[in-house]
Amino acid sequence: VTTFSNLGLHERTHTEQKDFSCKICDISFPTAEERRLHSKEHSGKKEFHCEQCGKDFFTTAQIMKAHIKTHDEKSFHCSECDKYFSTKGNLVVHKRIHTGEKPYKCPHCERRFVYGSHLKTHVRLHTNVRPYQCSECGKAFRQLFSLKSHQKIVHTGEKPYHCSAAFLQLLSSCMPCDV
Repeated sequence: VTTFSNLGLHERTHTEQKDFSCKICDISFPTAEERRLHSKEHSGKKEFHCEQCGKDFFTTAQIMKAHIKTHDEKSFHCSECDKYFSTKGNLVVHKRIHTGEKPYKCPHCERRFVYGSHLKTHVRLHTNVRPYQCSECGKAFRQLFSLKSHQKIVHTGEKPYHCSAAFLQLLSSCMPCDV
């Protein structure tokens, strides 16, 4: 922190004060800069690309630099597929792909999941929680991906599926053509 005003902004990250709300999803942030970085996620435009692993990022160059360092620090090796990981925890989670272990069980049914995030999304089917709301029409969705697809198709008129056999652009996939 180099100036008094920057100190004030930094201190807000440690408090509950979050005066900067996203106009799309209403998540609040302690600084305008954090809100600006978050808003890039809604645009779908990823500005930073890692040449080493091919990952794309919404965030600033500083975070991109931190990501690049992880490539130098990947010392945890998977003996099954030769992938490397920066932490032992990431390796342990990855190995579930090979072992078939699914430690996360749905409290509403018998389904199990490799990742806690997948369980969280699944539970929304039972609870009907729809945290992602369209800013244009108010329709709510369980997954951010579904909201983004809805916005493209319904509000921009984009037709993402193209059937070359029928020479049509479709709002949904073409079952006979498997497109």
